[in-house]
Amino acid sequence: MAKNTKTNRIILNKTPLRLSFGGGGTELPIYYEKYGGCVINTAINLFVITKIEKNKENKLKIILSDLNKSKIFSIKKKIYIKNNHYKIHLAVYKKISELYLNNKQYPIIITSYSDAPIGSGLGTSSTLTVSLIKAMTDFFNIKVNKFKLASVAFDIERNYLKLSGGLQDHFSAAYGGINKITANLNKIAIKKQKVNKQLFDQINNSMLLIYTGISRDSGEEINKLKNNIKIKNNKYLNYLHFQKKNVYQQIKLFNTNNIYKLFTTVKKSWSYKNKFLSNKHASIKNIIKKISFKGVYATKISGAGNGGFIFCLCNPLIIGKIKKILKNNRKNYIIRPSIYNKGSHSIIISNDK
Repeated sequence: MAKNTKTNRIILNKTPLRLSFGGGGTELPIYYEKYGGCVINTAINLFVITKIEKNKENKLKIILSDLNKSKIFSIKKKIYIKNNHYKIHLAVYKKISELYLNNKQYPIIITSYSDAPIGSGLGTSSTLTVSLIKAMTDFFNIKVNKFKLASVAFDIERNYLKLSGGLQDHFSAAYGGINKITANLNKIAIKKQKVNKQLFDQINNSMLLIYTGISRDSGEEINKLKNNIKIKNNKYLNYLHFQKKNVYQQIKLFNTNNIYKLFTTVKKSWSYKNKFLSNKHASIKNIIKKISFKGVYATKISGAGNGGFIFCLCNPLIIGKIKKILKNNRKNYIIRPSIYNKGSHSIIISNDK
């Protein structure tokens, strides 16, 4: 239960987005509950920021600073989750109230900002969910460990809101760093990966994101994959079995200093995934084709499908060449992310006196 519900302090939370090296899709419950799943991913230095403060107007106010939108809700009556823009914020607010606040709705202001748009393939919606939970529980002095934080976020998105997806995003956001995430019917386990120092630096120098200019509905793509698993489509099942096997091969290489072997193994996984790119997004295939030259080690669409960011592992000295290829399309831009070792964390920027 909350220790102090009359606080005047302000909580500022920072939660990292993620990139996956392999195993995406095997952490869908419909797959891992039957076959067991395994993912290796990393948190990166792109974030969702959440601020929680008391609202003197005795209402709930939600501010989406990245979308320049805001809305006020009465806390004297039941809050219904209808508006898509605010549904995650409202779902977290209601769930925290149910779990820890005896169903009481407290007047607060929730402000959030994301470095990447929803639909970008970096786990944005799940990271937002984790950030909101961590910020709210810290505001009310509720102790929640990392595993519980990720588990509640997963439950809110997948069971409460019925949003399609897996579990890797929530655990990456909560834990930070490079993690192996395994799941089966009985257990979910997170293991921080030991990475050779020189290899770590080489990976950091090699990571590149290219925005395609296309926002996609990840839920739609995931539902297609879930349906193919459900009907036991061998094409998709063999793909996921391969991805899982590839993850274990990658893990063996993370504590070596053989960047060539690691990137060659990663490329096998990513090239297989690229075969499932939809023909309706020929522009994405075209970008991947154009940048498939010497010095680009592996390339894929990040996340569940046909849009968002292209994730590249490349020689940093050829980034200028990539920029030149992309310069004719204003929607394309690049980001050079780095591995971020901290998970979701908050600071107090104003306290009771």
